[in-house]
Amino acid sequence: MRRQQVRRMAGAPSDGGWQCVTLREERRIEEAPTAYKPIGPVLATQEQAGLIEAMARLKPWLTFKA
Repeated sequence: MRRQQVRRMAGAPSDGGWQCVTLREERRIEEAPTAYKPIGPVLATQEQAGLIEAMARLKPWLTFKA
């Protein structure tokens, strides 16, 4: 979902254990996990080109945006 679409939503989508700490509510909505494009295809392309080697897969559980 694009960030512009996320901004139009009444509240942030819930994705389990994710939370955002911020001073302004509209920024919390912008940082929802659905506001980001998938990174998988980008990493796969770089790995196939020999530019990187995947070591671990991390999942964010907290975002701080002032």
